[in-house]
Amino acid sequence: MAERNSNSTFAISLVAGTAGMLLALLFAPRSGRETRQRIGMATTNAKDRASDNMEDLRANAEDGLQRARDIKDRLSATIKARDKQSEAHNNNNQSSVRSPILTSWDEEV
Repeated sequence: MAERNSNSTFAISLVAGTAGMLLALLFAPRSGRETRQRIGMATTNAKDRASDNMEDLRANAEDGLQRARDIKDRLSATIKARDKQSEAHNNNNQSSVRSPILTSWDEEV
């Protein structure tokens, strides 16, 4: 949910900044040369901010993926330990029962 709010905030900021820039261009008494320079600087700044935001999003996605892998590994280890305890407790040669969800997750990841 926080990521959705962050993305919405970024989009609103981008739209508001663009609208403000356009209004400033319409009402500011500057020469064409100055206006082009300012547009160039604003464009460069916007690209830099967008690049920084993309790097942050990529890092957050990688962190989330690593956390999901860690949780999956812990769940897998817990289930395997539980199955071994159950097998030892029953003292029979039946194969341990694995969760079909975990099995398909192991195959996907």
